[in-house]
Parts: sequence; structure tokens; C-alpha cells
Amino acid sequence: MQAVLYFRIYPRDNPRIKLIVGLVWLLDLLHSVMVSAANWSYLIDNFGNPNVADTIFWSVAVTIAFTAVITFIVHCFFCHRILTLSRYNWFITTPIFILAFTRLGELCATLPSRNGRSSCISYSVCLRMDSIIDSITVYTIESGLLTSVVTVVSLVFWVTMSNNLIFLALHFAISKLYANAFLAT
Repeated sequence: MQAVLYFRIYPRDNPRIKLIVGLVWLLDLLHSVMVSAANWSYLIDNFGNPNVADTIFWSVAVTIAFTAVITFIVHCFFCHRILTLSRYNWFITTPIFILAFTRLGELCATLPSRNGRSSCISYSVCLRMDSIIDSITVYTIESGLLTSVVTVVSLVFWVTMSNNLIFLALHFAISKLYANAFLAT
């Protein structure tokens, strides 16, 4: 719905932004399809199978990959906003870009395993600057706080409850939270 509203309200927006919005929307849609496939595998195909918690199906691996790509795109988008609003202060934004690339690389290296990586890009914008940057900081924290909390809780569940897949339900939501934070922006 947010993507449709964006295209209706901002028909003359920069084509690059339109492309990013369309890409995030498409990846989010495909993520939903893969979550549905994973749910089918766990809940229908393996109904009553007590060992299913030890299995990571291919559709789960694909959702993790989609989450990584959506997260990376959103991190880069917010980082670019910070770069622009800070008058191209690379001292602030370079570490954010490096963290975004590092997180994507780590996820690609561990894709077949359970993913519990976390990102704290929402916190990295909490720097004291002029009033425009302060406003962006408040907005970024407000839009990213729930995403950060869910990511941390998913990580805690992954580490402390390795005998079940509760963390996976939260991980499925992370992609949606990142997409919504981006589209709300």
C-alpha cells in the first residue's frame, strides 16, 4: 500500500528513488511468497514431525537472502540521506557504509546456517549536529527502533533457544519492518 501511495503522491520524484521503491516493494513481495512457502513446509508438509525444528528449508534460506538485500538497500538509502544532509561529511557516513557492506558480506558467508546477525544503523545517526540533522536523527530512531528491537530479540532467541525456531518467526518480520521504515520515509 505504501508503494502505491508513493507512486501516486510523488509522480515526478527522482527516477532512481522510484526504482529503489519499486525494487524494495518487489523484494518484499517475493519475501512474503517465500515466508508462505516456508510456513507450508513447516506446518503442512511436516505436520506432526517433531524433528522439523532441526531443518532449515530452502525457502527459509531465500527469505534470509531477501532480508539481507532489503536491509542493505535500506541501510544504504538512510546512509545516503545522512550523507546529503550532513553536507557530504564522509567522516560520519563511511563507517555506516562499511557496516552495511560488512553485514551483507557476513550474511552471505553464513547463509546456510541460522541467521542471527544484528544491525545498529539506527543508533549510528545519533550525532549532535545542526537542527536538520537532529530532526533526521529523531525520525530515523523512531522509524528504526522497532526494527532494532525485533532484530535483537530474534538474535537472543536464536542464541538461547537453539532447539526451536521461535527466532525464525521474528526474523521473517525483520524484512517487513525494514521495508516499511524505508517506504514510510
